[in-house]
Amino acid sequence: MLPDLDQEDEPSRLEPEVLYLERIQRDVFWQTLAGPILCPTTFDHTLQLYPELCHINRNQAVPLRRFRKIEPGPKEDCTLTLDHGTRLVITRPRHPHTAEALGCDKILAINAQD
Repeated sequence: MLPDLDQEDEPSRLEPEVLYLERIQRDVFWQTLAGPILCPTTFDHTLQLYPELCHINRNQAVPLRRFRKIEPGPKEDCTLTLDHGTRLVITRPRHPHTAEALGCDKILAINAQD
């Protein structure tokens, strides 16, 4: 069961099956291991509802609990590996936000151990 987005009293935790949030053109999807599920709210509104999502690039946001490894990538971007192996890109403009979410001054290569 995915989060009930009608409850705006206080942010709720994302369900365990949520891997990341993704905007594809005008649609927004919860990406899960079972496949994409259409999200009924806009990307920006969903980010406001779920502060545990870290906005890593123009179209994707990831729960911090899914972060496993960050490596330098091409053109000052970084590659983020999630706990289940998916690799996404943290774009340069999102570095400060991502670092802040991780409690750092800047993004460095990290390798989180379970």
